[in-house]
Amino acid sequence: MLLDNEVLTRLGQSAGLSIDLMTIRPDQTFQEIGLDSMSLINLMYALEDEFNVTLTTDEMMEVNTVGDIQKLIERKQAG
Repeated sequence: MLLDNEVLTRLGQSAGLSIDLMTIRPDQTFQEIGLDSMSLINLMYALEDEFNVTLTTDEMMEVNTVGDIQKLIERKQAG
C-alpha cells in the first residue's frame, strides 16, 4: 500500500520529524520513526481535521504502524 501524501504530511507536522517522509514505509512502527504517545495524540487531532473523521484515543493507541493509521482513516471514511 502506498501511503497517502496527506497522511505523510500530517505525520511529519505532528511529530516534528526531521526524516524524509518519502522514506517512511507502511510497516514501520511509530517508535521506529520517532513518535511518542504525545505525538500520536497530536497526530490524531491533525488527522481528524484533515480527513473530517472522529478518532478516539483508544483507536490511536491500538494502531502500531504507519499503515495502520491509513487503514483506520479509510475505515472511518467508508462509514
